[in-house]
Amino acid sequence: MKLTAIAGTALCLLCCAGFIGAGEDKKDEGLSPGMQYFPTGSGSTEILPKDVKVRKQGDLRIVESAGEYSARKIFEMEKRLSEMDTAISQMDTAVSAMNTAIEGLKKKIAELEISVSELRRRKRP
Repeated sequence: MKLTAIAGTALCLLCCAGFIGAGEDKKDEGLSPGMQYFPTGSGSTEILPKDVKVRKQGDLRIVESAGEYSARKIFEMEKRLSEMDTAISQMDTAVSAMNTAIEGLKKKIAELEISVSELRRRKRP
């Protein structure tokens, strides 16, 4: 009888061990790129796209639809692309100004080299 109780307890522990540690290794599971774990508040988690909007309405959690999520992400990407285009235009202007300054410095260096060579000729008797 004692052996049966010990065997039953061991079997119970082995079966429950899988359930006890089931939620701890979520970081080891492979998620698709762009996905994240999202806690539901009731102790469980859902896998949702990163940056998805979730709002609460009373006890109801409403997850942004795929269409809304896609439209919002496309809008954000277009905004970022527009900002990058503006930044590139500003950099082009700055590079052009630097090239103009470099050309001016090259001319001044050439003039200084001519002046130095003339001064050297004058010093020689």
